[in-house]
Amino acid sequence: MRRSHTLVCTWILAALLAMARVPAAEAAEGEARFAETTIRILTMGESQALREAGAFSAHLPLGKPAELLRRLQVENASRKARLDLGLRLLVRPVVGEDGVLRLILLSESTPMGGEVVSRAREMAFTHPGEQVMEAFVDPGTGTRVVYSVSASLDEAPPPARAPLPPMGFLVRVEKWIGAHRVELEALQLQSLEGQAVSHHYERKVPRWSDGTASGEESDWTEGLPVIQPGQEPPQLKAGQSFSIAVEPESGKKKKEKDRKKADGASDLPSPEAPPRKVVWETEAYDLTLKPLSIESGRLCLKVEVAGRMLSASKLPLPLLSIEDEKCLLAGEPAPFYLTREGAEGPMGYVVWVVPRWEGSDGSGTPLQAPSK
Repeated sequence: MRRSHTLVCTWILAALLAMARVPAAEAAEGEARFAETTIRILTMGESQALREAGAFSAHLPLGKPAELLRRLQVENASRKARLDLGLRLLVRPVVGEDGVLRLILLSESTPMGGEVVSRAREMAFTHPGEQVMEAFVDPGTGTRVVYSVSASLDEAPPPARAPLPPMGFLVRVEKWIGAHRVELEALQLQSLEGQAVSHHYERKVPRWSDGTASGEESDWTEGLPVIQPGQEPPQLKAGQSFSIAVEPESGKKKKEKDRKKADGASDLPSPEAPPRKVVWETEAYDLTLKPLSIESGRLCLKVEVAGRMLSASKLPLPLLSIEDEKCLLAGEPAPFYLTREGAEGPMGYVVWVVPRWEGSDGSGTPLQAPSK
């Protein structure tokens, strides 16, 4: 049924594109015209407050399609349900023969592990204001995802933005396991000409694991190098897992065993203890900072973080990822939470970012341009 719905929406979009023709007068002028467009992504639902998940503004040339890609994560704690949704919105502004600005929209929503839900709509903007288009309804979390759109004609092309100055970012990363919080690292990243900067963190942590004859652990501990007590150890690479053989029964323990046997204790052989193994687990994350623009003294910044952390028992937790945008003053710290709720509270990474750029006084000392 969903597949049929997708085909119908695609056909509707083709029909709308054919109907919205650019008038001959506009084509004769040969001058580029733009539509100043703002799109807000809103989430709402049962027992949920209206929330803005993102807002985007752009000057779109008439007759040419534009694309918006966004990943959305929604969690309903009371229902213990989570929604990971990929959003793709195609927007084409046109002016019909009646001189009215219209936006033709095609929305594609893809839940993780599900099928694409496509919807199409034409919006006519005869007066200022916002119009809404429903993109997706999730029964699991009880959430509706809606686009709120406003647009107006802009006769002149948008002014070119000044190049971004050199800027630096003070970054501090914390690891949260409930109330237990540890600072993993503090670093400085620098961006030139608005380029994105990235950082990778990785740490290997050893943990003891009892080998078993069957089960999950035996699959990944079988064939490890064995260290024999009293013998020269095998050659091991950095970070390589290994196992330690159980020491043979000492003379003292043997005498104790013989004494218990003389006292009438059971003569049943005790099961041989399995060898203990050292397994190296890895926790890591990747961080990307992308400066977007400086507006009214604030830096608009896009932050992407993806990583996997270890629990208190040194076991790997599921992979998490976030993508967020904020506008910050120079020297203003902002947290970005790569966490999820666990039995002990929030678990994951928290990334604190403090931006500074040339000419700003947020830190008391402006950054200087790098010497050539």
